[in-house]
Amino acid sequence: MPIILQLSDPHLLAGPEARLRGVPTRETLAEVLALALARHPVIDRIVLTGDLAHDEQPATYEALRALLGPHAEHARALPGNHDDRTALRMGFGPAAAPDAAPPGDRIGFAERVDGWYLVGLDSRIPGEDPGRLGPEQLAWLRERLAAHAGVPTVLFVHHPPVPTGHPVLDGMGLLDADALAAVLATAPWVRAICHGHIHREFEALLGATPVLGAPSTAFQFPAHPDHGAYELLPPGARVLHLTSDGLHSEVLRLPALEHPPLEKKAVSA
Repeated sequence: MPIILQLSDPHLLAGPEARLRGVPTRETLAEVLALALARHPVIDRIVLTGDLAHDEQPATYEALRALLGPHAEHARALPGNHDDRTALRMGFGPAAAPDAAPPGDRIGFAERVDGWYLVGLDSRIPGEDPGRLGPEQLAWLRERLAAHAGVPTVLFVHHPPVPTGHPVLDGMGLLDADALAAVLATAPWVRAICHGHIHREFEALLGATPVLGAPSTAFQFPAHPDHGAYELLPPGARVLHLTSDGLHSEVLRLPALEHPPLEKKAVSA
């Protein structure tokens, strides 16, 4: 039974003691990782669903790899809108694109883990907040799914492929979600799409496919801007249990919010 840990939106900075919006993002990521490993000592894969670095510096990705320690070998990193593909490749190394990777300069992966198939997609548009998979990557995804027809599959991507109810964040979603939905309509063995970007736990459907959003390992956003700039919940992560009976997931959070983010007027994912 594979266990997958999804870590999302750590927004790390090159300075070891640096804080973003008042949050020591390296410290909170390390604490979330430690919590997950305490609950699940054996984790088959760690999938990082974007916004890994807030400053796009190679040193930040090197620090991320060091923070993961021996678990970096089993980590798969995907870029978000705050990431730089070149710096991610330079600092994070080959774990960014193992086995089968999407075409062009996209950073992703496709691999079998026991009886499951995991696919990581790159939705980054350089210099923009929204995301797009693009026709070439979608064609690659269609081919990979057809080559593994009937194998239970989980997709990972940074941008949510469905509206989340937050008008600001929904303006920064996946622009070609309809094209992704068309691919998935022919692949009912895809059990879930796991995403980041919105910094909160979230569940919805894209067609018949479950969509699961993960909390940030740093700071959380609310379900709607009327609720304030931040949701005062502790950093967390999503854990996927891939069994013969299907996919079961849980959200882990640190026991307390020790570093409340600084108030600001507008959400910027």
